[in-house]
Amino acid sequence: MSCVLIPSEYADPEQPAGSHFGRASWYLFLDQDGQLLDAIPGSPEVHHGLIFKTLKPDRMPEAMIVHHMGDHARKIAAHWNVRVLHMGGRITAAEAARDYFNNLLHPLEGSGWS
Repeated sequence: MSCVLIPSEYADPEQPAGSHFGRASWYLFLDQDGQLLDAIPGSPEVHHGLIFKTLKPDRMPEAMIVHHMGDHARKIAAHWNVRVLHMGGRITAAEAARDYFNNLLHPLEGSGWS
């Protein structure tokens, strides 16, 4: 099943999505309905793009939806062919996931995706 990865300060997708990918308290994996599939706690081992080291290739999200992301994490996402999109206004993680699957989001500026 397709999923997206969204940073958050909460393990609850109905709470606001996180403001910066590299410092999130949680990394949420959500499906097309905004339902939580998995949640990984933020830690030095997974911050700033290192989360990809914890994921097996078959668990890779098809996209990450963020407000901000540093160049290092963007390069790692590009290496794994994971799109990086901007979530726009302050919305919940579930809303961001649904917006992605409804093609309502745009690539994060400077992410290399168009």
